[in-house]
Amino acid sequence: MDEALATIGLPHPIDAPQWTPEAELADLLLRAAEIEHSLLLQYLYAAYTASDPYRGAATTIAVEEMGHLLTVQNLLLACGQRVYLGRDDANQFQPFPFQLEPMSRGTLAKFTAAEMPDVNSPNFPDQFRGDLESIRGEANAAAKADVAAHRVGLLYAKIYWLLRPDDARMDNEPWPGFPVEQIATTRDANGHLIFAGRHVSTNFVSDQSANEAVKSRWHGVGSGTGGSVIVDQVTDRLSALKTITEISAQGEGFAATPNGHFERFAELWKQAQVASDPIAQPTISNPWYGSANVQSKSKGSEISNPVAVKFAQLADAAYETCLLIIAFSFLLPATAPETDRQRVVGAAVKCMTDGLKSCSVALSALPRTQNGDDADDRCGIPFSIPSPIDTTSADALQFRIRAVIASLVATAATIDAASGASLGQINRAKAISKAFNPGVLGAINTIALA
Repeated sequence: MDEALATIGLPHPIDAPQWTPEAELADLLLRAAEIEHSLLLQYLYAAYTASDPYRGAATTIAVEEMGHLLTVQNLLLACGQRVYLGRDDANQFQPFPFQLEPMSRGTLAKFTAAEMPDVNSPNFPDQFRGDLESIRGEANAAAKADVAAHRVGLLYAKIYWLLRPDDARMDNEPWPGFPVEQIATTRDANGHLIFAGRHVSTNFVSDQSANEAVKSRWHGVGSGTGGSVIVDQVTDRLSALKTITEISAQGEGFAATPNGHFERFAELWKQAQVASDPIAQPTISNPWYGSANVQSKSKGSEISNPVAVKFAQLADAAYETCLLIIAFSFLLPATAPETDRQRVVGAAVKCMTDGLKSCSVALSALPRTQNGDDADDRCGIPFSIPSPIDTTSADALQFRIRAVIASLVATAATIDAASGASLGQINRAKAISKAFNPGVLGAINTIALA
């Protein structure tokens, strides 16, 4: 951590005097939400292409990133901000350029490097110390850039600093070994203290737990993960500090916990060194279709197979619906019964399992082009960035959910024999359609907001 502080430094606005600590914290939480969102998608995309044990392990870590994303939403609410599920694939805190790509040794090296904790942490797994140079080398080669292993960790360290009550070390500091004195005495080139005294006001963090995500409600997301998914509620400054510490320790930060993300990705990377069978099926990177933006076209692979395009559209609709429902779950009235909250969460989980996962299975069997070879050029989910999500109104979200599901159902109905789809693909499309209407839509329509 000392090295990262010396070489990269804590995030600090160029126009810092114009930023209150409260405004800076709110902005950094938005950036944290974007990072958790993008890492979740990259891990999930790789997992969908992989064979076991790589698939299962990467899926579990993606689910844990989902927990991080939900917890950052809780932090936003507790700090008086709106829920934010946006994405910026060029976020300055990205440890490596955003890429949707199949599982490989290089991909695993990138993920491992990005999740690397402080090598001096007491929980750093000694069995991987001898591999660090190789991991970093393969990670940089795969990313075609230097993987900034601790950039996300520094983001969370700055959030932690802003949330602290003052510059003095706390009794039982939630983040053990946090360099309080070093940060408090950091000066700029002109000798001015940069971070001293920059902390949010006493009452900035408040109890909004009635609207926050609760782990027991989201247990379906983490089924089979052994309870490793973090969905922490935030009620005051101390609980916020503990939450940041816990997220950072599980992955991306300097702290470390046994069986954290780094350790699990590093173990997969080592297994891949000696694997005799392919660890993933051949899958295109950064898929796009139709009128995707110029950036996607320049760095990705176009899906032009008509059937694959339809399933890619279904996948994008399922992805958007999932985000909309997650946002909706935070905007339910404080008086909403627990049964309604569980029903909404269940609908979001259904989007993931019966929507995204099912679409991925269909796409993995389809070539990118109509006359392509299934074995060489299989498709994946584009995860196209959806329209901005309005998180000011539960009514608006409910209306948008209905519209996106209607579009999904209409797309599914066009996958028929005339488009070249097989009977199995037609039946899968019908099953996806049924999962969303009446499945997901039925759950959302039962929620009364008045």
